Amino acid sequence: MLLALLLGVTSGALQHPGLVPMAVSPSGVIGSGLHNDCAASEPGIRIDVSGLRDRSGRLKLELYPANADDFLADDDALLRAGKVFRRVVTAVPPDGMVSLCVAVPRPGRYAVLVIHKRDGSRAFSISNDGVGLPGSQHIGRHRPPIEQAIVTVPETLAIVTARMRYLRGIAGFKPMPFRPMAQ
Repeated sequence: MLLALLLGVTSGALQHPGLVPMAVSPSGVIGSGLHNDCAASEPGIRIDVSGLRDRSGRLKLELYPANADDFLADDDALLRAGKVFRRVVTAVPPDGMVSLCVAVPRPGRYAVLVIHKRDGSRAFSISNDGVGLPGSQHIGRHRPPIEQAIVTVPETLAIVTARMRYLRGIAGFKPMPFRPMAQ
């Protein structure tokens, strides 16, 4: 329940003028599933998303300062304090590789989180929605540790993978079991 509360605090400001929300547009999607909000020659983070439960709803990538106090903090509070916060929102593509990209203000360390909003609503549903982090450790039912969310961005694009995790019984958030693709 704590995870739902922590993730829910970031869901209310899709309309905030200081954010960088992106809607799917012909110029914003490359191929069947790359949301392009940054150039390979500029500092940014590309997250290749794996382990989606299905191809429904929206994906939301959020970028935070790389410290425990600011990770998953209210986006309005971060922006008022002049801290880094970015959000990219896009529809889940019907097929192909899924990647999200967000530009960062400068090289350095950042925390990132991917949320799969399967029904497309704004509020996080702990029983329905998925969470992805660059780290590969078990999340359980607790707040994701900041260490699993950290990405170090060089002068150019950092590329990481986030494997989606969904609530699976009392064990908490775990990756979906591997299913071979139909021929």
